[in-house]
Amino acid sequence: MTKITTTQRGMLTGAVLAGFAFAAAPVWGQPAYPTKTIRIIVPFPAGATTDMLARLFAQRLTESLGQTVVVENVGGAGGSLGADQVAKAAPDGYTLLFHNITFTTTTSSLQYVGRSRHDIEQDFVPMAPMCHSGCWRTLPSPQVISKSLRLTRNRPQRHCSTVPPARAAS
Repeated sequence: MTKITTTQRGMLTGAVLAGFAFAAAPVWGQPAYPTKTIRIIVPFPAGATTDMLARLFAQRLTESLGQTVVVENVGGAGGSLGADQVAKAAPDGYTLLFHNITFTTTTSSLQYVGRSRHDIEQDFVPMAPMCHSGCWRTLPSPQVISKSLRLTRNRPQRHCSTVPPARAAS
């Protein structure tokens, strides 16, 4: 086994430290983010839930970063029009997409048939989930259900149901 001298160890340590310094040099030369207005594209009409959540997020982002954050609504084609703007924007972190599950399913479906203008995996980088909302099911009172079932049993030809007849009778 070869013994490393103190001089060799010092040169090796210096080389490793110099390598780290050169690797980090491009990061040191960049200005602090953000240096200009950030755009959040919401691919749905103004006033919808996704838009309201994006505006709340933009307000907090403006407060915490000290930089203007603007929300732009670009609705249409199930979110594809707004997403296409973000996909074609410079990948510099100043144009963000705030979307919901509709965009994801529409884009995936369009990609599957070869009609998407962008690639959901190549053109976008996920940042963070902003909100999770559960589904709420509202049911009428037991009296309304009972009356509906009675009417359906008495006149089955006049009522449509998504419940199979065998289950509706029970």
